[in-house]
Amino acid sequence: MPQRALIEPADGTRGVLSFNNLVEAHVLWIFRQQHGIRVLQLRAALDYAAKHLRLDRPLLSERLLTDGVGVFVEHLGELTDISASGTIYLKSLLSAQLRRVAWDSAQLAYRLFPQITGVVEGPQPLIAIDPALSFGRPIIVRRGIATEAIVSRIDAGESAQDIADDYELTLDEVNAAAMFENQAA
Repeated sequence: MPQRALIEPADGTRGVLSFNNLVEAHVLWIFRQQHGIRVLQLRAALDYAAKHLRLDRPLLSERLLTDGVGVFVEHLGELTDISASGTIYLKSLLSAQLRRVAWDSAQLAYRLFPQITGVVEGPQPLIAIDPALSFGRPIIVRRGIATEAIVSRIDAGESAQDIADDYELTLDEVNAAAMFENQAA
């Protein structure tokens, strides 16, 4: 029997993905690439979360976490290791968290801060994807400027400094926009 997909497309007949699918893919990427969680371990954890904790789409849950070894969900004020059949861990033991998704008061994802290879960020992410801003196109967080607008000017031969001056951006923001667009291509 074929296994259920880890991410179900918003429109399965046409294969169209939604913003929530983008968030799920990003969270899946974090677990797989940054923390090295195996697919079988993830599948078991997600199945456990759906069955025992009634999380229909666990990859969209703010409560889903990892420490690079296990997959955890916050449940009843404690962290439950859902990759090891529900052993309970204390919150203080968890060092790594998924911080690249912003959640609203209803615990729904509303903004994604994509990881940009080669960019060292300070305390605030430089690039965001938010379906309520710029029609969901990636933007520079501080100024709301589409990353594609920055790259189109760079591709036209303008200097990064001139672009930064025109939009009141830092060179780090201009470079992050260029690196994000090249990484996404």
